[in-house]
Amino acid sequence: SNSSEKSRNELKEKWSQDCWRMMNWDDSLLGNHTSTQTQSSSQVAFLSIPNNVRDVGRVFTSFPGFHESLNAAFRSILRDDAENYCHHLLQARRSLILKMSKEIGTESILSGIPDFVSKMQVLNDLDDVLEESPVTILQRWGLQNIKQSDQTEYSLPVDLNQIGSKVPGWTNQDRSSFDTQEFVMAIREVVLRIFFKMHNADGDFNPKSALVTHLWNCCSSAQQQGQTEVADSCLKRLRHILGLCSNNSQDTNARVMTSMQVHLEESNVMKNRGDFTSAIRTVKLIIGRLEGIRSEHAPGSNDCAEILLSQALLKCGLWMTRYKTESAKTILSNFLRPASEMTRKILEHNYTSENAINASVANFALAEFVANHYDSVEARIKSHEWKVAGIAAGERREELNKCTELYREARKKAIEAESALKSKRNGKGKQRKSVDNLAEILETRKKEFHDIHIHLRTLEREVDMDTKERSAVERSISQFLILAIESYGAALSICNAGDQVGDISKHVFRMISLW
Repeated sequence: SNSSEKSRNELKEKWSQDCWRMMNWDDSLLGNHTSTQTQSSSQVAFLSIPNNVRDVGRVFTSFPGFHESLNAAFRSILRDDAENYCHHLLQARRSLILKMSKEIGTESILSGIPDFVSKMQVLNDLDDVLEESPVTILQRWGLQNIKQSDQTEYSLPVDLNQIGSKVPGWTNQDRSSFDTQEFVMAIREVVLRIFFKMHNADGDFNPKSALVTHLWNCCSSAQQQGQTEVADSCLKRLRHILGLCSNNSQDTNARVMTSMQVHLEESNVMKNRGDFTSAIRTVKLIIGRLEGIRSEHAPGSNDCAEILLSQALLKCGLWMTRYKTESAKTILSNFLRPASEMTRKILEHNYTSENAINASVANFALAEFVANHYDSVEARIKSHEWKVAGIAAGERREELNKCTELYREARKKAIEAESALKSKRNGKGKQRKSVDNLAEILETRKKEFHDIHIHLRTLEREVDMDTKERSAVERSISQFLILAIESYGAALSICNAGDQVGDISKHVFRMISLW
């Protein structure tokens, strides 16, 4: 029946899509194989759509589905079969047009246009695989063109705040639009793996670096869209590829830095997944490891470690602020302030646009954190509770002064009673009854003195605590204000209007309000 045939075709399409997506996990494409790309001089004929749209279904009924054709095309190019490769791409294009033609006149055609256009662009890119060089295709995709002779280490980008910003088409969008863009990036990953297999020995470009950069950008961009499952999958493939591509000739420090970057990105995935406890714990471990590496090198000699450390400190500080896992004093002194100072030192040592962005982001974060605490401290000082506590502290100070006078009097009376008792005992013709009375008086005076002494010490501690607390709060409000204005000023002096650091105007107005 038609329904069962339709179900079989849908299952076949899903199975075919899973087949070509599994190529993104195929280690055989990452072996040290060399192959020469088969060039085809035959041109792909454009599809002529019949004038009568109703005839389209009859003409294209026998064609395989879109994903089935894509899967067959990828298998063909791996066999260096350029003719069948072009034939299957033509079938995929026909299948796509057929599906689109069936939606003409329906409400879903408008929502399906972006997906249709993206898939057509994918097919055009796949056509170019035979007609253009890999370098040209990678440049069009926004990937770095790194020659084989230029780099033997496959490290990740250091400017973590800008990761994913160069991936075209990745903006804030709904789930369906994201699925379309993820499909495009999955296709590109398959192509990059094919390039890896076929051009690994070529000197024109570095397929390993291109593939690593592509996966890194996809992972970070997926996190920007909140798609943690996609990001986690990309990160797993990235870690696997880095493990396969590592070699003994690679610098140990570079391998460690790459591993730290991957771990830092894993913490982002954990945080976006909602597991902020594991995310913060992971970042703290990274910070400890990077501080150990930093201590082994001279200041300024390992920029990558210092940049990563500043990023880790900033992330950890912001996450602990958001989830309130540490005190404000700890976050400020151990994380946000060191991150701000470190980014400024890095910028002074090596002024680049990426370092400038990192420094401005860190200083804006510090300024916002301190400004918020300035507001809270100011509100606390102006609150009714603070005034009541001040009145109570004043009363305790007055009580302390009176208690000090009573202490002196009790001490004087106890000394006098003790002297009287001693003189009575040493005198001639002393009476037993008189001595006993003086002894009782002395015990009473000592007890009064002891009680007053204990109360005096308790009041002294309370007054001392009140004084220190209120003085620290009153000092902190001026310190927070100065630090916030300095941080805002430093960040605004570093960043440019075109930098991707968010809305600068809100920081300007915030600084003016503090001023």
